[in-house]
Amino acid sequence: MVHHSTENIYHEDMVKSTAETHHHMAMSGHSLAFHGGYTEIILFEGWNINSLGGLIGSMIGIFFMATIYETLKHFREYLVWRTCRDGQYQAVALEAAKRETERIESLSRWSWGYLTQTAIYVVQMVISYFLMLIFMTYNTWLCFAAISGYAVGYFIFSWKKAFLDVTGQCH
Repeated sequence: MVHHSTENIYHEDMVKSTAETHHHMAMSGHSLAFHGGYTEIILFEGWNINSLGGLIGSMIGIFFMATIYETLKHFREYLVWRTCRDGQYQAVALEAAKRETERIESLSRWSWGYLTQTAIYVVQMVISYFLMLIFMTYNTWLCFAAISGYAVGYFIFSWKKAFLDVTGQCH
């Protein structure tokens, strides 16, 4: 008589479930390993590539998507830095003015500048998740396009960070 503990049964079920998931993904055309080729569905059923031209066009689009992500990230950081520099978010240090400071801070949350930063952040996050899902196709060409776009965006917009504090830190 063989005795299986519930922990062993649970582990066996997890292994079986994982194997079934990998099998299903492999059968549906999704690989769990990096691969080449140009047959992919990217994000939506309508973005379905099955030619070299489609792959190259998609790589260009993904490259620009990643570059736009970096652009938005640094533009938002610039807006925060500029707002801090202009003194719009500086808190009043005196204890007697605490209520007035809280009123100013609550109003500034609804300022056009902060609402703009929030909208840019939302777009930045949507692009970020799209790029993550594209990377999860495991297509080396598409991954290369995303990484290249990130690198170019960083190269263009981050060089000042070595010399200036534009991270949004108010000093």
